Amino acid sequence: MSSSARFLLALSVGWAPAAQAACTALTENEVRAIAEQSANALLTDDTTTHRRGWGELQDGFPCLQAQLPKEAWASLLVSEAIVRNALGEDWLQPLDTALEAWPDAPGIPDFLREQYVARDPAQPVPHRLVRPGATLFVDGVLMARPPQLSGLHAVQLLENGYWTNLILVADPIPLAWLVSDEAPPPPPKPPITGRGSLSLAVGLSTVSQSVSVPGTFFGDTGQTGVLTGVTLIGVEPIPSAGGFAVGWDLRGAVQVASIATDASRERTFSPSPLPVPDGYLSVGWMGRGWAILGGAGASRSWVTTAEAIAPYVYPQPHLAVDIFSKRADFGFGGGATPSAAHLRMHGGSAVTAKDGFGLRFGVDASAVFAWFDEAPPGARTASVVSFGLGGTVGMGWDLGE
Repeated sequence: MSSSARFLLALSVGWAPAAQAACTALTENEVRAIAEQSANALLTDDTTTHRRGWGELQDGFPCLQAQLPKEAWASLLVSEAIVRNALGEDWLQPLDTALEAWPDAPGIPDFLREQYVARDPAQPVPHRLVRPGATLFVDGVLMARPPQLSGLHAVQLLENGYWTNLILVADPIPLAWLVSDEAPPPPPKPPITGRGSLSLAVGLSTVSQSVSVPGTFFGDTGQTGVLTGVTLIGVEPIPSAGGFAVGWDLRGAVQVASIATDASRERTFSPSPLPVPDGYLSVGWMGRGWAILGGAGASRSWVTTAEAIAPYVYPQPHLAVDIFSKRADFGFGGGATPSAAHLRMHGGSAVTAKDGFGLRFGVDASAVFAWFDEAPPGARTASVVSFGLGGTVGMGWDLGE
């Protein structure tokens, strides 16, 4: 095989005996002897002995069962550079490698040193390490990190007591010997999703009126009955809005089958339904599992006189906080004006979840407070408190499984 040919020789000493028979066994002492014979032969211009030794090294290196002695390898490379220079072949490759392995390598003629220009040191292979449990040697030198090779090199991998030896010409270290040193990318975070529910509510409701100086026309009254209704509650991120979200808290509730207490403190059954809805819309900021929202809406309550029971609607601002996990959610909010205030609370958990939807059980509570003066003449003040508490069952969405 010509010394200028491009070749790749490989053999692991851990291979089967049939594979080992493909090359001639070589020892460290034999490598040193080949290098010494070659150097001595060139003192008498005997290139034949050198080329014979060079061929023996190529044939036996795959079966070398030890670290390549760098001084002997560098000496043999210097001899090869001298012969190639004499034959007009590429002598820089072997001399480069010799001086990288052994910077003080002897026997380099002055005429080669005068022509030689050192190349830049080899840089590590980016983002690669020798695979775990293995040790890498390049030209007989232990490597902490695999270098980017060019030119002529002898590389060895020691792993589990076995040597794999390669002579490379213009080839990189085999990728199979290396692993990435980059940490695996973290798994992508799931997109931020909201939470919502549509539920039926059943519970108790009361509307209570208190007057500072009660009378028979305008006095202390109350209505207590069964609460029924529908709730639609949720918060969702606005697509491509960087965390902004919209929320809604809508409760269509009706108090039925009430026990009414009039100003004279007499109790009667009232079949008339009393609608006591709430409705609030809001916008705000949303993260993974939480939302802070602000908006406005209105609540409805009732004022009772001897003549009638009349509905009043109270517009109000609304601030809310929602917290939720894979299946559970909890939210509370409220707001106030000079004439009224409200509180809202809801929570629940899904007992099943598939494709983001599931059966949800929960609780819903609402309270409205209103205060006013009798007019005219305004000598008396009054307040109305409306409160409802119910259990809910319905469908939740954006659930985790």
